[in-house]
Amino acid sequence: MRSPSPDERPVLLCRVDIPSQHQAEVDGWLPKHFDDSLRHDAVTSVACYEILRDWQSEGLPALFNRQANRFIPYVATDLASLIDWVDSPILKDAIEDGVERENVYPWLDDEPFNGSIMEVVQVCGTIAEDFADGAPILVERFHVDPATADAFDEWLNGPYMQQVGMWPAVTRVRTFQAASGIPQRWPYNRYQGKGNRMIWVDFERETNIIATTRDDTVSCSFSESVQWDLRLPYVVRDAGRQTIRRTKADVALA
Repeated sequence: MRSPSPDERPVLLCRVDIPSQHQAEVDGWLPKHFDDSLRHDAVTSVACYEILRDWQSEGLPALFNRQANRFIPYVATDLASLIDWVDSPILKDAIEDGVERENVYPWLDDEPFNGSIMEVVQVCGTIAEDFADGAPILVERFHVDPATADAFDEWLNGPYMQQVGMWPAVTRVRTFQAASGIPQRWPYNRYQGKGNRMIWVDFERETNIIATTRDDTVSCSFSESVQWDLRLPYVVRDAGRQTIRRTKADVALA
């Protein structure tokens, strides 16, 4: 079996809401935490995105002004290796000095934080790297029950993904689903939270992501997407600005 390309690699996602008085401290700690995680062979890169919240009259639409202010994806070579990393001493050491910080985060949607282990389903476009350096993102996540899954997946991986690929300044679109076969025990249950489907959109580096959310083409797609809000128990949409990106090369140079 061939190894997944950078456009196809699995991810472990964490969404957190860091209180404002702790944000500078946490953001200063994250590069060390990321480098510690990257010492495991499985982890190829890690990034942090500031989830934007803008209540001004010309700011983000209400769809995006939700709780959470950091979106943190860890990318791994393959799913089996990612699973090994989650229960490894390397990850335990990487988070040990952040446990007290995590305890001050408010819960998100009845979860201590929102985490998921996800596999790529479809890719449209390629950037041949885990994260486009400095580029903003839009992410939609949905929690889909088995009875709805076939109809939803047909829509997400078909016509909706095609629409999104036509948005202005898009470089890559990927759809994901929660990985199956993950052990149902600690620490894996930390990363099996709400949101078992996802579409992740990467944009050109200089894209004004707030303006993009108000583009007519994008708004037309959202008008279709929000129909699922009436049928699904959990939907969250994030507009993100990249603040940190760390790779194996960064660790080797450190």
